[in-house]
Amino acid sequence: MYFFPDITVAVALGTDGAGSNNDVSLFAEMHTAALLAKGVAGELEAQPMYHPMSQLVYTQSSHRVSDVWIAGKLLLNNRALTQMSLPALIDKANDWRQRMG
Repeated sequence: MYFFPDITVAVALGTDGAGSNNDVSLFAEMHTAALLAKGVAGELEAQPMYHPMSQLVYTQSSHRVSDVWIAGKLLLNNRALTQMSLPALIDKANDWRQRMG
C-alpha cells in the first residue's frame, strides 16, 4: 500500500444494482469503504467513536432511513415517496423492462 499525503483524491461511492452484490445499499458501500480505510490507516482517530459520521456508517443500514430532504425538498416522508407515485414508478419500470427484454 502506498500513501501520498500531498495528493487530494475525490472519492465517490455508489451502487450499481442488485445483480452485483444483491444489496443496493449506499450504507453498505460506505461501511466497506470505512473498514478498508480503517484497516490501512492504523490510527486511533480512524476509529468510529471519534467521528459521528463514521458512527452512522458503522451502525446504521438503509432500512433505518425514514426521511430524505434534498435541496430543501422533502422527498421521502416516513418511508413514503412524496414526489412520485410508487405504483406509477413500478409501471414505468415494467414498461422499460418489456422494451429492453
